[in-house]
Amino acid sequence: MKCPICDLNKYEESDYCENHQSAYLNLKKEYNDWKKAMNITFQEYLKKIIENENTGDWAREVAMHLLNEKSE
Repeated sequence: MKCPICDLNKYEESDYCENHQSAYLNLKKEYNDWKKAMNITFQEYLKKIIENENTGDWAREVAMHLLNEKSE
C-alpha cells in the first residue's frame, strides 16, 4: 500500500509513509497542549499548523490531508 500523500510505501501498519507517520504522531501529540492552552478544535488546530510559517513540510502536508479528509 502507498502513502496517500506522497505515494511512498506505507510504514509498517500505519496510514502513511515513515516521514508522514512521524509528522502525524507529532501533530496528534502536540494538539493536546494546544487544546489546553487555546481551547480549539482539531480542525482549527490543523488550520493554524498549515498557516504557521515554521511548520515543516511533512507536518503541513499531513494537516492539509487531514482537513481534506474531513471535508469530503
